[in-house]
Amino acid sequence: MDAPKPAFFQGFWWWWVAATPLVALFCLADLASFLAARSWAVTTGVVLEEEYVSRAGKGDYYRLTYRFEAGGQEYTGVFKDRIDDSLEPARLDGDRVVVYYDPRDPRRSTLDRRLSLRGIRYLPWWAAIGLWLYWSERRPLRKKAERP
Repeated sequence: MDAPKPAFFQGFWWWWVAATPLVALFCLADLASFLAARSWAVTTGVVLEEEYVSRAGKGDYYRLTYRFEAGGQEYTGVFKDRIDDSLEPARLDGDRVVVYYDPRDPRRSTLDRRLSLRGIRYLPWWAAIGLWLYWSERRPLRKKAERP
């Protein structure tokens, strides 16, 4: 006869506990990028190409290719932005833009250094799943253990 599993490993609760550090790393990566970009150098760049990309059901976005100069060298960057009011919605080729770049590695650059909610937006959902698992699985196990 197999020994019963410890209460912690019954149900799906332990999967959530095991995966939580991965979700936290995903969210913290966005936060770390945001904090690093706050100290980046600022310069002016030129838009080389603007492309409107439409993806059915996944949201539309602008793809901007831009060029800027840092440390006497020219660099090219690509920036993708969802279609919303966060940046000016349309720029013509040749327009000037503000470019934020990493002075230690100018190949890392962006046009917007605000906090991206790309990864962080999943955190409330992850917490809700955890609470649901707790109330649906752990709580009945705890009550069962309390019975004489």
